[in-house]
Formats: sequence, C-alpha cells, structure tokens
Amino acid sequence: MGADVVVDHTGNVPGQLRDAGADRIDLVLSTSGTIGNVGWIAEILRPFGHLAVIDLNGPLDLGPLVGKSVSLHTETVFSKIMAGGDIAGQGRILAELAADVAAGRLRPIATTVLSGLSVDTMRAAHELAESRRTIGKTVINV
Repeated sequence: MGADVVVDHTGNVPGQLRDAGADRIDLVLSTSGTIGNVGWIAEILRPFGHLAVIDLNGPLDLGPLVGKSVSLHTETVFSKIMAGGDIAGQGRILAELAADVAAGRLRPIATTVLSGLSVDTMRAAHELAESRRTIGKTVINV
C-alpha cells in the first residue's frame, strides 16, 4: 500500500481497510487502546509485520500475533534514561527534534485547533477526547 489510510477504530477496521484497497498492513503504530485492539490489529497485519506501541500499561495477550510472527516494538519517553543511558544524549535528541519542528521538517498532527484558554475550550477539548473518535491532536492556542 503506497498511501496512509486513516480509519475509525471504533468501527470495523478490517472492513474499512478492505474498502480502501488495503487487505494487509506492514506496520501498525498504536498509541492508544492497544490492549483492547489486539484482535483487529492481528487480523490486518501481514505475516512478519510490525506492531509499534507506546501505551502498554497492563497485561497484553500476544496470542493473536504469534501465528503471524509479528514483531512487537515498544517505546516510552524515558526508556533510555530508565535503562541507565546517557541523560545528556536524551537532551540532544530532544534538541534535534525541536530544531526539526522549527525548520518545518516535522509537524504535529493537529487536526483541531481551539482558540483561547477558557472553560468552553477546555470543555470542547475534553469532549473531543472522550468521544474517542478524534484523529490527530487537539490544540488549544493560548
């Protein structure tokens, strides 16, 4: 598949992907709800595909992934520091990231921008997050 496909994870994801012309996916980046979504993730990943996750905070049943020999990649913000790595190195990485954002080489996926820090914008942002139907980030400009 040559292009990114965005799906609504609250519906029939494998069906949505087939409708978009994608029957097997090489990589899934799961940032939220991984534990509850392993079933459909395993269904859409091709054999020897990759699952990258950042939200594992409880027991995960890997059974659905084993039959396809899927590679699991985990990451947390502080992995390097917690493993005894170079703290200054983490600072250098963050500085490079900030420079890439400032230069326009990286951009955040902000799909909703709200103006002004107020009770109403905070409520709207929370309602969007609670709907579990947002894609990208909700930003409040202050």
